[in-house]
Amino acid sequence: MGCVSSSEAAIIGDKQQQQQQSPQRRQKQPSGFTERKGPDVLQQQQQTIISVVDPKTTTTQTLRLGDTLHVRYACVSKRGRDPDSLLKPNQDSYSHHGTFHNDETAFFGVYDGHGPTGQDCSTYVQQQLPQMIRSALEEQYSLNTNLIEDSLKQAHIQCNRALHADSDIDDSYSGTTCVSILLQPNRVTVSNVGDSRVILGTQQQKQPQLQKWTAVPLSNDQTPRRQDEAKRCQQAGARIMSFGQLQKESRQQQQQQQQHDYDGYDEDEDDDVEDPPRIWAPNGKYPGTAFTRSIGDRMAKQFGVCAEPEVLHVTLSDKERVLVLASDGIWDVLSNQEVIDICYQHRRDPLSACHEIVKRSQEEWLKNDQVSSQDDPLASYDDMTVLVVLLGDDDKDDDQQQQQQQRYNDNYEKEDNTQEVKDHSTDNDDDNNNMASTRNDNDEDVKDHPDNDTTTPPPTTETATAAATTTTTTTTPIPTEHKRRVRQKTLRKLEEGPDPDTTAATSTFFAPTSSSSSSPVKSTTSSSHPTD
Repeated sequence: MGCVSSSEAAIIGDKQQQQQQSPQRRQKQPSGFTERKGPDVLQQQQQTIISVVDPKTTTTQTLRLGDTLHVRYACVSKRGRDPDSLLKPNQDSYSHHGTFHNDETAFFGVYDGHGPTGQDCSTYVQQQLPQMIRSALEEQYSLNTNLIEDSLKQAHIQCNRALHADSDIDDSYSGTTCVSILLQPNRVTVSNVGDSRVILGTQQQKQPQLQKWTAVPLSNDQTPRRQDEAKRCQQAGARIMSFGQLQKESRQQQQQQQQHDYDGYDEDEDDDVEDPPRIWAPNGKYPGTAFTRSIGDRMAKQFGVCAEPEVLHVTLSDKERVLVLASDGIWDVLSNQEVIDICYQHRRDPLSACHEIVKRSQEEWLKNDQVSSQDDPLASYDDMTVLVVLLGDDDKDDDQQQQQQQRYNDNYEKEDNTQEVKDHSTDNDDDNNNMASTRNDNDEDVKDHPDNDTTTPPPTTETATAAATTTTTTTTPIPTEHKRRVRQKTLRKLEEGPDPDTTAATSTFFAPTSSSSSSPVKSTTSSSHPTD
């Protein structure tokens, strides 16, 4: 839809001038009524086109490439709506070949036609290009990516020349974009001509709870907004201007006096999604293509527009989960990540993912037009085609994901328990050390206390209770020098031998212990020295 003739350009220019003179032109009218057509005429036209409004779909299909790659794919193509041309056909086409060249290669493509014969152009390329690519690969097929790239470029250029030569299709101001992929078990090769697009959804995280896919673009839109593309066309004599800029120049009557040299399109100057920069002849009357590469568009080829594709080779791993090819009817209103998010939500069924992507895109088109229904007379949206290719066995992947999730949960619980036991063990060690230190301090305190002389008889119940009270309240740490003197005094008494009158009392305090610790153990009167 990006290429128009000089007569169409004049009509569009008149419409823009009318819109500037009458800002309320698109004011919403009652349902079933337009300025040009009465309710009866509109209803008849809607009944006429009902069969082509319904989207063309490809049910979910599966194939296996080699012994390693399991693929599920589907496609939906929905006709757009133009209030000024309700009978306009769907100019998008798509193709899929499960067995292409050999049993380890598949081919998928999306083609977005534009201009008066856009439907014929996209259908022609849909039918001819895959055969030409297959023939080119058979002539010099190799695992060498350079040879594959040469084969793809050769096939696109050959298809473009064949379309020019076809007497049944006038491609003077018509043509088609083309984005396609060659899919193999461990590699995908992308070819792109125009502003259709292919993206890849990858699984960046290994953790099952972070499985959301990330969008990775595999093609770069070829439009005058790209500096390199604009420069090539300018060197061939093209002028790069939007319709608005062209009309402004015409009103100022400076078309011949002032020839503007642009370094590509300035997005800050009259930037409008509905009025993109275009390729024009020096006189500014034709061809008006909105992209810098296409198949067809014979008149635009003399101004730098070419059919040679940009080719990209990508190595696949188990992280790559989905490939999405779509026309600009999708990409004009949905971001790459939004499309991948929808694919992730419908990762078990590519057909449901396609339907949801088209539905969401149409909703965004209607929202931009500030209308609530596709039946509104002012509703407009582009043709929308999306092809979703899921990589991998979903059932197997789900089982692996559940197992991975269970292993993750088990490991997390094990690590948590281990840390808890470790923390508990550390706390117990600290408690034991504290108790041992307290016991040593208390024992030394008891030996040094005046009331606990070794000549004192064993305590009675009353004295034990009093001692317990005294010991409990004595919590101030004993000075180190004091401990040293008590230890020396005790050693001297041990060397001199026990007093016969105090053997029972001293033995209860210094009886040997079976513990590995060398600290004295408590006697039967341990109630006066609590360790808890």
